[in-house]
Amino acid sequence: MAADQEEQRLQSLVSQVRILEAYLNEISTRENLTGRAIIESRASLEAVKTLTSAPSNDVLLPIGAGVLLSSAIAKPDKLFIDIGAGAVVAKTPEETIALVEQRIKELETALENLQRQKAQVENQLASYRAAVNDIVEKARKET
Repeated sequence: MAADQEEQRLQSLVSQVRILEAYLNEISTRENLTGRAIIESRASLEAVKTLTSAPSNDVLLPIGAGVLLSSAIAKPDKLFIDIGAGAVVAKTPEETIALVEQRIKELETALENLQRQKAQVENQLASYRAAVNDIVEKARKET
């Protein structure tokens, strides 16, 4: 009877380990996407700052298939921000900088939360794996 209980406990732990591994993979994916969004947002912020710091800027615009178009861009007085669902709003460069900085802070907070979640799941996963190993070692000693 005790062997049946140990086997059920082992199956339960193995199932929980698999669930936690899947959840850990999901957290890692979200962490990676959030990190990329931060990098993209920082690059956008630098571009806005650069383009608004001089009266005119020479830029290369990608038009596809590795082809770039040289163009001069005047200092913008308005920039358009995607606010979701295909909607955009016009903002001044200062408003745009503030908005992008706020987005970066929100993304960094989300990344920190994901890292905390990941650490908690990793700790729980380690504890379940240790319990599985204990049961397997105990079973080996009994046979």
